[in-house]
Amino acid sequence: MPYAQLVADLALLGEEHYAMVGATSEFAMLHCQPCKDEFAKKGMVALSGISTAPYVLLTTKPIIDIADMQGVKLRIGGSVWDRWAVRLGAEPVNVPSSEM
Repeated sequence: MPYAQLVADLALLGEEHYAMVGATSEFAMLHCQPCKDEFAKKGMVALSGISTAPYVLLTTKPIIDIADMQGVKLRIGGSVWDRWAVRLGAEPVNVPSSEM
């Protein structure tokens, strides 16, 4: 569902996560016809979105700038974070919650 995922990924651009989830949810549900079409093709109707608290990096060495991210392995919570990690030079590692 490329349109709906793009809209969801846009929530990362803001600093106020509650405002961003509200804005992206409203847009996907009411104003993004391609999003609504994607959901309809799968027999779904978008009713809301969610947001989490801001993520922080818990590391053994300080990460001050992007250069410090090169080659760092990061436990990742989803595909949007995979792309973020790769873009910054880190290596995403998906670990099931049962193994954390």
